[in-house]
Amino acid sequence: MKKKFRYVTNSNAFPFFSESGSGSIDAKDPMSALKKLVRNYDHPAGLYAAAISEDSDEGRTLARYLSARAASKEGEKEVYEIVKGKRGGKR
Repeated sequence: MKKKFRYVTNSNAFPFFSESGSGSIDAKDPMSALKKLVRNYDHPAGLYAAAISEDSDEGRTLARYLSARAASKEGEKEVYEIVKGKRGGKR
């Protein structure tokens, strides 16, 4: 059974600033929603980062994606991550 999640995306800078997007997505779990979002993201500059949150007013972050460019700032490669025990802000 699919559930509704909220998402927030940020593109790579194009040329000097990134564009943000948000909306809702249906998926069976947060990671499925994240992978679907990343796979279908369409922006000329590409995806920099994305977050999946609960579909509620509280909007706790459940999963996040960092592109290779974003993750390199943290010393990582591309990151898909389920967020556990962390509080996300309202999105």
